[in-house]
Formats: sequence, C-alpha cells, structure tokens
Amino acid sequence: MNHIPPIQCLVTFEAVARLRSASRAADELCVTVSAISHRIRQLESHVGLKLFSRGAPSRARIHMLKDLFASIEYPALMHCKSGADRAGIAAALYRILHLGHPVADTMSELHWRYGHSRKARTGVLDFFLASYSAYNEKTPIDFMEWVDTVYDDEALKQQFRSDGWSSLIVDKVLHRE
Repeated sequence: MNHIPPIQCLVTFEAVARLRSASRAADELCVTVSAISHRIRQLESHVGLKLFSRGAPSRARIHMLKDLFASIEYPALMHCKSGADRAGIAAALYRILHLGHPVADTMSELHWRYGHSRKARTGVLDFFLASYSAYNEKTPIDFMEWVDTVYDDEALKQQFRSDGWSSLIVDKVLHRE
C-alpha cells in the first residue's frame, strides 16, 4: 500500500458503503453493477485484502488481518457490500486480535440484525469462532496460538453443515454472495 488506489475505486467504495447497496451505487455513479464489482475487486487487490463470506478464514488471512489491524491508521471503516458476513467476521477478528476482547464477546458481530444467517453457508464463520471457544473451554489456549497450532480451516469447512432452506433464501432470495 505504497500509493493511493485509483480514485474511481475509492469513490465506488464510498458510494457502496454509504448507500449499502451495489445496485444503488451503480445507479448513482451511472455505471453497471458489474463495473461496481470490478472496481471493488480492484480496490481489494490494491490493498491486498479480501475476506471470504463462504469459508472460514485461512491461517494466512488471520495473520494478514492481525498485521493490518496493527498497521493501519485509525479511525478505519470496514464494509461488506452485502452488509454482514465479511464485515462481521472482520469486526469480530478486530476485537479479538487488536482490542484483546474474549472471543465469546465478539460473536455478536455475526448477527441476524446485520443480515447474517448462521444457518446458511455463511454460518461457517460462527462455527469458526465457536470451535475456538469450545476448544479453549477444555484446553485454555490463546486465540493466535490456537490458530497456529490447532486450527484447520479445511477440516472446519467439512465439519460445518448449513441448512439448505436458509442457504436458498440467503443466496437466491436475498441475492447475497
């Protein structure tokens, strides 16, 4: 992040964040939704960070976030175009990694009132935090130590089971990604 991202990417990001909708931002900026998505991907590529709402975060991504939270200038804004999943897990990890909050206290960042569904595929994010909490209850361990020595994102993905109807509603009715 040695230089400023393209201004159109920043303008797009601001519009999506303010309007809480890629389609409304596209209307306001007189571009297609596809152009909005392209600009957001370009910005993500520039800053080197993308959070995935469909899978648990990898060890590398958790370390990247920890480094990012330690190095960025505050105040900072985290935003997910769909409003819940990536921003929710990023907020939870910010509280855990940067503020030192207990994991159990951060799980409220992934909540239905923000548009998150723990029963859909995105519930793997809740399962990620709950897996640490369950392990920590039996064998007390620092979160990052657990990430480095115990956590296996592939095994976690295989253990998690979403509800088909919830996923259908989130994916097809709400058009979440």
